[in-house]
Amino acid sequence: MTRNTFNTCRALAVLLIAAFTSSPASADLVGYWDFEGSAVDRSGSGLDGTLAGDAAYDADTPPQIQSASSVLLDGDGDWVSLGNPSELNFGTEDWTVAGWLKTTRTGLGDENEGTLFGNGGDWQGGIRYTIVLSEGGIEGVPTLVIDDDAAAPGSRFNKQVLNARTAVNDGNWHHVVGVRSEGELQIYVDGNFEGSARFNPAYDLTGLDQHPAYIGAITDNRNGEVFKMFDGRLDDVAIWNEALSSDVIAGLAAGTVTPLTVPEPSTLGLLVFWMVLVLRSKRRGR
Repeated sequence: MTRNTFNTCRALAVLLIAAFTSSPASADLVGYWDFEGSAVDRSGSGLDGTLAGDAAYDADTPPQIQSASSVLLDGDGDWVSLGNPSELNFGTEDWTVAGWLKTTRTGLGDENEGTLFGNGGDWQGGIRYTIVLSEGGIEGVPTLVIDDDAAAPGSRFNKQVLNARTAVNDGNWHHVVGVRSEGELQIYVDGNFEGSARFNPAYDLTGLDQHPAYIGAITDNRNGEVFKMFDGRLDDVAIWNEALSSDVIAGLAAGTVTPLTVPEPSTLGLLVFWMVLVLRSKRRGR
C-alpha cells in the first residue's frame, strides 16, 4: 500500500472516530417512554402512550438514571396503552425490550402476575411477546414469553418461556431486559445475564396485531379483556428491533448508556473495519 493510500485510510479512520464519539448513531430504537410527566414516545416513532385508570406520574425513580418521574400503577385497571402500531409487531425479526420496575407484589396466578410490557394476546389462540413477573411459577421472578400459536388449540407446547433467576419484588428498582437474538431468547436483570433458551430461528410472531400493545398489562385472548396488570412503578421502557449486546445492556442498567445513546451496531462495525485496515497497512509499511 502506498503512503498516500495509507494516509487516506488513516484520515477516514480519524473522521469515523470523531463522528462516533461526538454524536453516535442511535441503534434501531422503535419505542421509548421515559415517563417524564407524560407518556410521549421519545424514540421519534410517534408511538405516544395513553394512561388508563388511576395511572399517575410519581417522583420515585431509579437512582441509576436521571429521571424526574416514573409511572405508578396499582394493578387494578391501570396501564399505559400504546395502540396497535406496526413498529412493535415483529415476525421473525430480532428485538429487545427493556425497562425499570419497582414492586412488592406477591402471589401466583393471573391475578398476581405483573406485566412490564405485553404485545398481542395471552392464552389460547394468542400470539404474543411479553415480560411478566411470576408467570414462570416462581414468585416475583421476571419471565420472557413468546407464543406463535402454532401448536394445536389449547396446547402450550410451542410457547417459549424463559425465567430469570432473581426475584425483583423486593421494593427496590430493578432493570429487566428480554432479547430475541435469531434462535435464542435471553433475559437480564440489573445488567446481569440470567439465562437463555434456544428455539427455531424461523419462529414467526406474525399476527401480533390481534390486540394492542401495553406497558403494564396484556390482553386476555379468550375474552379481549386486559389483565395481568402491574402493581408498582415502571420507568424508561424501551424497545429496539434488534438484539442488543450484553455490554450495552449492562450500560443501560448502570445508567452509563441511555436508550437514546445506544450506538448503532453498523457504525461500530464500520469503525472496527477501518481501524483494522489502518493497522494492517501500518504493519506492511514498516
